[in-house]
Amino acid sequence: MKALGVWITMALIALASAAATGCGIGEAQTRLRTAVDAKQQELGQCYGEALARNPQAGGTIQAWINLDSDSGRIESVEYTGGDFRDEAMLSCMTSTLQTVQLMQAPKANLRVEYTFHLTPN
Repeated sequence: MKALGVWITMALIALASAAATGCGIGEAQTRLRTAVDAKQQELGQCYGEALARNPQAGGTIQAWINLDSDSGRIESVEYTGGDFRDEAMLSCMTSTLQTVQLMQAPKANLRVEYTFHLTPN
């Protein structure tokens, strides 16, 4: 199977409750990034399905990922921009991302902006 290009850029934007200031938010962002990176193969499969529908599919997807501090899980993904729109792919991505489970939950809810870059090879 041909390799699929899926790159994820985490923006330097992370929002957390004011009570969490100085409580390891940067560490939680790093753990979240590592957990999302671990889903590259599954996200690539989502993209592969989109390419089967449209072999020229590519572009960017901007999303806000919301991480729940109680469970350490991604509770929601909001797609807010970019030039790539394939509703089936977005649904697949959401299902994949919502399986992320951090071993150590953050001390506050996190809202992190990601940009997904999709390039057909």
